[in-house]
Amino acid sequence: MPAATDPQAPDQNQPALSHRPPPNTAAPQGAIKLDVVVTDGAGQGVAGLQQQDFTLLDNKKPQPILSFRAVDGSTGNGTAADPPVEVILLIDATNNSLTRVAYERTDIERFLRQNGGHLVQPVSLMIFSEQGVKVQPQPSTDGNQLAQVLDKSGATMHVIQRSGGYDAIERVELSLKTLRSIVAVEASKPGRKMLIWIGPGWPMLEGQGYRASDATKRAQFNMIVDATRTLREARITMYSVNSFDPQSSGVLRAGFYKSFLKGVPSARQVESGDMAVPVFAIHSGGRVLERAEDLVDQLNSCVAEAKFYYTIGFDPPSADHVDEYHELELKVDKPQVTARTNAGYYSEPLAKP
Repeated sequence: MPAATDPQAPDQNQPALSHRPPPNTAAPQGAIKLDVVVTDGAGQGVAGLQQQDFTLLDNKKPQPILSFRAVDGSTGNGTAADPPVEVILLIDATNNSLTRVAYERTDIERFLRQNGGHLVQPVSLMIFSEQGVKVQPQPSTDGNQLAQVLDKSGATMHVIQRSGGYDAIERVELSLKTLRSIVAVEASKPGRKMLIWIGPGWPMLEGQGYRASDATKRAQFNMIVDATRTLREARITMYSVNSFDPQSSGVLRAGFYKSFLKGVPSARQVESGDMAVPVFAIHSGGRVLERAEDLVDQLNSCVAEAKFYYTIGFDPPSADHVDEYHELELKVDKPQVTARTNAGYYSEPLAKP
């Protein structure tokens, strides 16, 4: 019987899957920063916690928390590092039907105009189509003004043929490219951001008709590693919101993403579903709302999580190989309280002298 292999170890018969910058040994303590949302049994945000209330587990082992601060996400903490949380509403017209997009636009306008158009958080609008992303220039708390921008944006037509076949691959590539570009822009802005991806997201490409080559798996793994790092460093928490018709066939695939929530230690273990919008959402510390209910209620539920949050910092342990996956778990020493943050990270070895 052949010897067992470490599933996290890199492929010995392949070149390095990616080149990552080594850790900066001169960085201050708490090199990895995590934004944390804590909720009670009713799903309400919990404020007033202290550093000693938290326990951080890295690959099941306790890790010292080296920095800690509690933030009021509605007002910021009075420093440039933590302004009010920005909420980004992204309408995905590339991976959705025109009928559903029309319903979503109507509900989003209702969301923006509620409370007389006074929004509790600064909001940005993005419309993602095959022509690119239309972005409202600056976030605003004026919901009426944002609703007017949305109304003037006009209808969006599909360019990529939606045949149900593997034109889907083209949509996946375009969607992932768009996500990378959004993260790159948002990384230059201080503070925490909430990216609410509205729609079913890009196809998962899972099924008997799709088989990824080894080269494709390596590219997908690199994408997962980069997205995991850049979303965290840009302080973006993703939310996947898909309010579908209960009579549609999409209900049958609700919850399918849960098969891909495990961490991905190596390219050998990559599946296309590991790159789905709901998976990125959960792994970034966000949520998935895919229920047949009012979209306004779903958006309000997401935005409520901007009010209170905590930021903690820790130093990763030394890595033995490139892109070494570490699972994270954060526990709170309070009854019926849950903490959500990034599900894991990829650690890099120190540069050899």
